[in-house]
Order: sequence, then C-alpha cells, then structure tokens
Amino acid sequence: MDIKKFKIASVRNDGKIVKIFTLSSTNGDKINFKPGQFVNLYLLENGDFSIFRQFSIASSPSSSKLEFCIKILAEGKFTSVLDKLPLGSEIGLAGPFGHFAYQDQKECAFVAAGTGVAPMLSMLRHINEKKIEGEFTLLYSNKTKDSILYYNELKQLQAENKNIKIVFTLTQETPANWDGELGRIDQEMVERHIKRPNEKMWYFCGPVEFVKTIKEHALGKGAQPDKIKIEGWG
Repeated sequence: MDIKKFKIASVRNDGKIVKIFTLSSTNGDKINFKPGQFVNLYLLENGDFSIFRQFSIASSPSSSKLEFCIKILAEGKFTSVLDKLPLGSEIGLAGPFGHFAYQDQKECAFVAAGTGVAPMLSMLRHINEKKIEGEFTLLYSNKTKDSILYYNELKQLQAENKNIKIVFTLTQETPANWDGELGRIDQEMVERHIKRPNEKMWYFCGPVEFVKTIKEHALGKGAQPDKIKIEGWG
C-alpha cells in the first residue's frame, strides 16, 4: 500500500475529549478524495508506519490541508501516542477509501452523532464552497452542549447558506436558553425536520447501534433503501 508522508501542522481542542488535527504534505502530495471518504493514518513505531487507524476527512476536497477530528482515549494504542506528538511530527497516510461519499446530490439528509460529524462537515463545506443549490439538513446528536464539535462553524454555515439547515439535539442535559432539540433522534424528530424523505439521499455516521436505529426511523418515514449510505463503528 502506498503510504504518503504528512506532518502535523496544527492541533486544537474541540468538545471534551476531541482534538482537531490538521495535516500538511511534506512533499506536495495531494490526496484527491470525495467528501465523506476516509483514510488510514499511520504512526511510526520502531522506524516503520506500523500502527494505523481509519479516520474520516473533515476538510473539503479543495483544502490544501487535511483535517481530522479525533477522540483522544487514554487507553487507545493509537490516540494516546498521537496526542503526545509535537507539531511537525511525521504521519503516514493511505487512501482515500470508502463508498460513503457525497456526489453533488441536490437533496440530502445527514444524521450524525459525536465524531460522526466529520464526513458530514466535509460534505457541507464542499456544498457551501461550490454553492450547490438544493436542500441539506444535518441532524446532529450529542450528549451535552459542550461536547458538540464544530458548533460555531456549523451555525455559521447555516447562517450564510439558505440551503443548509443544522439541527442540534442533546441527550443528557437541558442547558439554559437552549434552542435546539432534546433527546435521541426518533421518527417524530425526523418528520419535523426532513421534508420529502423519499426524495432525499441519506447519510448516517456514528456508533453502529445509533446508525441502525436511525436507518429504521428513516425507512419508517419513507426513505428509499437505495438512497441510504451508512458509516458506523464500534
């Protein structure tokens, strides 16, 4: 497998235990990908790129750098090492991979939980940059308000693009002055926010049980099985 060399250009915190890593090529290599696809990221171990994990790309295809939102786990063999690397450290990258790719459809429903927002953000950034006309709704579930990733950017995307609608829902708290949804995404929430579900292209990303449940809700409201793409983990 062809592994390209990138370096850590920047790191910032987002949410409670998530960090946003931006990678730049060490020699000008560009990864040509479709919004929603993932890559293998490799870390050096004993001089070889032997440790790897799969991560969805959060940046748009037009960006000169690649962005990833990564949950840092103290017990994680990959993330515990990644978290200690200084800026400029070398990262291996192979890909892109995956069928979970946006292809300029005009009517889309995106449903995500936690870091599952990464491929959706790539799609929404692309849609906004290319000024694609249509109707694009993101239902985004998190436990608490301070665990929402890219909160300000998602609000900004909605504010500047009339075709994009962002719906946040919280499952474990009710903050003061909260104007979003509360509770798990169910059929009623889907019905409130997704119009003409049978015409939409659906993208689900999150833990396996989450995406299974969301698929059932979407199908129950008329989503077409051949217009559903799923990316799950765990």
